[in-house]
Amino acid sequence: MTMKVTLVILFGTKTDTNWSSCKKRLSETNPTFINRMKSYKGEEISDAKLRYMEKFTHRGDMTIKKVQEKSLAASKIWTWVLAMEKYAKCYRDVRPKKMKVAVLTD
Repeated sequence: MTMKVTLVILFGTKTDTNWSSCKKRLSETNPTFINRMKSYKGEEISDAKLRYMEKFTHRGDMTIKKVQEKSLAASKIWTWVLAMEKYAKCYRDVRPKKMKVAVLTD
């Protein structure tokens, strides 16, 4: 359930929240799902999405190790989700500094 909700949040398809739709997305025969993960821009995750994701990513029962006990594939996706969350938070710290450097070097 948590994995499903998080993927729906990241990919922005709130209409397809049932498990069968999520399984279909995860098992796409063409590389669409993997390509979407590879090309996903973590810097574009909104503050609202981050806050909502934290409801799931900060749960004690959703560690990578616990997810891996249920499914190795799910643990790899969950690792990616956690990395995107961390990247988005770091980007919020770095972006103003990069902008300041750009202004000072021009």
